[in-house]
Amino acid sequence: HRRRHSFPTRRSSDLYRREATRLLLWLQHACAGATLTEMRIEDCNAYMAFLQNIPTSWISRRSAAPGQTGWAPFRGPLSHDSQQQSIVIVASLFTWLQSAQYLQGNPWVLVNKKTGDDKQKNVLDTKAFSANASAAILQFIDQQAPSPARARIRFIVVFLSSVGLRSSELLNAKLGQIQHASEGWLLQVHGKGAKNRIVHLPGQAMVALRDYLPSRGIDELETAQPDLPLLANLKEPAQHVGYQALYEHVSGWLGKAVLRSALPASEKSKLLGASTHWLRHTFGTRAVALEVPLDVIQAQLGHASIQTTMDIYGKAPIKRRAEALSAAFD
Repeated sequence: HRRRHSFPTRRSSDLYRREATRLLLWLQHACAGATLTEMRIEDCNAYMAFLQNIPTSWISRRSAAPGQTGWAPFRGPLSHDSQQQSIVIVASLFTWLQSAQYLQGNPWVLVNKKTGDDKQKNVLDTKAFSANASAAILQFIDQQAPSPARARIRFIVVFLSSVGLRSSELLNAKLGQIQHASEGWLLQVHGKGAKNRIVHLPGQAMVALRDYLPSRGIDELETAQPDLPLLANLKEPAQHVGYQALYEHVSGWLGKAVLRSALPASEKSKLLGASTHWLRHTFGTRAVALEVPLDVIQAQLGHASIQTTMDIYGKAPIKRRAEALSAAFD
């Protein structure tokens, strides 16, 4: 409730409520009705083990609403990522309860919450487009009949892949927040955590923007009304785009482009679930491959910690590593 003004948090509210409900039900049925106040370190460890092996009695036998016959808190066994997510949410719940003095102590701070890597996960998988995939997507877009929708999707793909904005940052940005300084073209965004930051707009991004604006009836960026959105509604060019509309617009175009491309079947299968966020990851992956310093990538992406940037993008790209090792040992 405290973070209700944050759109991403509002979207996650059902998820947080679900995890809290699961824990409370587990305490009631597996711990003789213990309360949150009575939860101890051994209970935390037991709950982590429970999440790793959900009993069949806790899995819904059919689609049913809570309270109906056949309902249970889980739809099936949890993936490794889902287990980790549950633990993070529950631990943050206890941290908040202790900070608000609803609880005197927090047993989760003494628990090793790390679950390691998922041994079933293919580490070569990444939510980013390869150079070939990006070229195929743009080729498909360029082959379509000119329209405001085509102009907008081309702008989104090129702009996000070369700037690395979050979806919410793109949706909230206004043309007046773009400025030209001695450092080049800059955009001030209001990002995650309600923090302002400056992002650099490289040449590719500016070309994409200047190509996009005429489809909205705007001749030049410099003479555009400053309060107009950076990304506009197709029917109301002066209105911002909603999050769901952006997701559906991008996912639809990307899905069609992938299906009609000449990419290998294995790559097509992976890319069919691509969304707007993949374009942000594409920026990060390419920046690392081009040896852009990690602190520069961190500042551009708006990561609070460089450790986050390193965890996501800090591994040397396989291609560059292979080339270096081949030159040394082949």
